[in-house]
Amino acid sequence: MIQGFEKYTFELTDFEKAKVLPIVVKGLSNKIGKENAVSNKYICDTLNKSGMFGKYKLQQPRIRKIVNHIRITGMILHLCSTSKGYFVAKTINELKDYLDGLGQRIDSQSAVHDSLVFQMKHFADEGWK
Repeated sequence: MIQGFEKYTFELTDFEKAKVLPIVVKGLSNKIGKENAVSNKYICDTLNKSGMFGKYKLQQPRIRKIVNHIRITGMILHLCSTSKGYFVAKTINELKDYLDGLGQRIDSQSAVHDSLVFQMKHFADEGWK
């Protein structure tokens, strides 16, 4: 769970693990190559319109959490994404491009983190607590 985003990043529920996860895995497994990418919105809309989960409505942050779980556990190897959506890398270059972009996003967030830590340590005496 990520502080400040608890509403969206809590661990997968038993329902999500048992019912939603297998369907998302099956659906994403055949999206081979970035030309076959499927968006988070498309996944949510399609599954919600199907009615297969009854009153449970998928939301995009939960799909991201499910995809995170799939990647970490290796349920789908080489699961990548672009601004167009999620896909399974068809080539080593697709995987490399995804990893390069992921590394750049990590570096960017790390730089922001480090700057804010510096600011907190050096400017905290400006009268606020």
